[in-house]
Amino acid sequence: MQEEGFIRISRKILSHPFWREERPYSHFEAWFDLISTARYAKGEFEDIISGVGVVKIQRGELVGSVRYLAKRWNWGEKKVRCFLKRLKDLDQIKTHQRAHPGAQPITIITLVNYDSYNSHKEHEDTPKGTPKDARRAHEGHKEEEGKESKRKFKNKNSSVGSAPKGDEEEEALNPNSSSAMGESKVIGQLVDAWNCKATLRACRVISQGRMAAMKQRLKDSWWRENWREGIEKVGQSSFCSGNNDRGWKADVEWFLRPDTLANVMEGKYDDRRKTESYTDGKF
Repeated sequence: MQEEGFIRISRKILSHPFWREERPYSHFEAWFDLISTARYAKGEFEDIISGVGVVKIQRGELVGSVRYLAKRWNWGEKKVRCFLKRLKDLDQIKTHQRAHPGAQPITIITLVNYDSYNSHKEHEDTPKGTPKDARRAHEGHKEEEGKESKRKFKNKNSSVGSAPKGDEEEEALNPNSSSAMGESKVIGQLVDAWNCKATLRACRVISQGRMAAMKQRLKDSWWRENWREGIEKVGQSSFCSGNNDRGWKADVEWFLRPDTLANVMEGKYDDRRKTESYTDGKF
C-alpha cells in the first residue's frame, strides 16, 4: 500500500451532503475532522467570536470544546474526552485553555504532526486562511460554551461531575449485538475502554498476538457479555493499578488471558480490607 504523497481533496467535501448526514462519527472521521478544520495557512490568524472577542490561532490549531465536538460528532461527552486523551497519549494533539476576560475559557487544540497531513510544499494551490468550516467551529464552540455556562449557573447546587444524560447509554455495548457490529468495532471499543483507565498500562499497539487473543476471547458469549464490566473492576483495583510489592500494572495482554476475566469477575483482584492481603493475587 502506498503511504507516501498526498491525495488532493477539496475542503468543499466538508459541505457535501454525504459528509453532513446525521450519524455518529467513526474514530477516523473524528480525526479527519480535526485535521480538515484546523488552520491551514502559516502565521497568526485572528477570528472574532461573538461574546468573546478576538481569538488568535496558529497553523495546525483549532478551537473546539468537548461539548461542541460531542454535538458535532454525535458522540457522548465522555467518549470525546476518552478520544482526546487517547490522541494526547499518542502525542497526536495538545490542548490548553485560553482565558478571555468576562467569558468562558476557550479550548485550543493543537495538532502536533499537522505538517505530516497538510504540507505547504505539496499543496501550494490550496487557498490560504482558515477553512470556513473551522470558523463555524469557533462559533459553535462559543454557542455551546454559552449554554454550558448557563447550565452551570442554573445547577450550581447540583452534584459536580455527573455525566450528561445519555452518555452511559451511548457508551454501553449491547452484548447481544457484538456479531452484528463486527469484530473490528468491538475490538476498537475494548481498546478505547481500556485506555480510558489512566491507572492501567495503556494499549498503544495492537500486535498480531493481541489481535488473535481478542478474537479468541470474543468467540465466548460470556466473555462478550462481561468484558466491559471486567475492565471497570480492573480499573477500580488498587492491586491492578500498581499498588503491590512489584509495582506491576495490569495490561491488555494479561486481561486477554483465558481465565483473567473470570478471576476478575469473581473478585480476585478487588480491593481488600487492611487485614487481608493479596497473597492469592497472582498474575
